Amino acid sequence: MAQSHGKKGDDNKNDLKWVYKDEDFEFYKPKTVVLGDCENLEALKKQAKKQLSDWQLDAFDMRIVVAGHCTEDGTLWEAGQRVHVICEEYDIDAIFFLMGRRFLLSKTEGTRTELRFKQDGVWTPEAYTAKAEKARSRKGRKGKNKKAKPREIILGLES
Repeated sequence: MAQSHGKKGDDNKNDLKWVYKDEDFEFYKPKTVVLGDCENLEALKKQAKKQLSDWQLDAFDMRIVVAGHCTEDGTLWEAGQRVHVICEEYDIDAIFFLMGRRFLLSKTEGTRTELRFKQDGVWTPEAYTAKAEKARSRKGRKGKNKKAKPREIILGLES
């Protein structure tokens, strides 16, 4: 069986178009993306916003090598942590999401850990908002709703 072309009597909506402009960008560079699986305008709007956040996620990658394999309180570095990074040389003072780690060991430099960071909160724009609202209104686990304090890394030049 093969696909057939549309006929005069068909009432398909295949001419959906949505232009999403991110005001944070300082320049105008349009990009046309053709999607074949969007059913309505709402799905098209979500896909446009997701596409921009995916591009923003791919654009930024920060790698930092720190001494040792543990944080200041003695726990191993783990993917999923939020870390407050301060670097005066590059004018960075923000919270980043730890995407991965790699433990290193050498005779000359000792134990080190390479940390790979992405911007925090970029990859999930409006993800699972209905489930999040439902979870917030649920009762139980009292006293456990405290947000974890992000770890802190302060980078500077050694003198």
